[in-house]
Amino acid sequence: RRGDCLLAPIPAPMIFVRALADLSSAELATVGPKARACADLLRAGFDVPNGFVVHCPHGEVPTAEVNAAARAMGEGLLAVRSAALAEDGAGHSFAGIHASFLNVTQAEVAQMVGLCLASMHSERAADYRARHNLPAPAGAQTVLAQRKIGRAHVSTPVTFRNLVCRLLLE
Repeated sequence: RRGDCLLAPIPAPMIFVRALADLSSAELATVGPKARACADLLRAGFDVPNGFVVHCPHGEVPTAEVNAAARAMGEGLLAVRSAALAEDGAGHSFAGIHASFLNVTQAEVAQMVGLCLASMHSERAADYRARHNLPAPAGAQTVLAQRKIGRAHVSTPVTFRNLVCRLLLE
């Protein structure tokens, strides 16, 4: 209660760490198109590298949950990259602007998630948004961590109608 007004409760920002295969419909609506497309392809039976999504507000990395998800994937290297909701769209793409990391060990995953989140607020990202008249990121941001198999490549067309996840095996 503030003054004579009864304030409605404000829901806590949604924080979650989920395997791609376990994302609910509600969670899929909050993650970026890159993560959503990989989850959809996985559900459709395509051979998509195992991975998980980290969705958190204000750059707060849920370290314990991220570390648990990385351990659950077992041994092997990961690719960790931004997968924000408004990252790519008609006429813009943050490819090369937001951070991506390859050959990430389990011990490094939480740190790399934090660096991906920080890159969304970097000077380089702010300059790009200004040049394209885009708003600053608001609310929760998403990072995608996936098993690295050979050379993983995600192609994000500028129109973003057909996100294609493909593997180029060496």
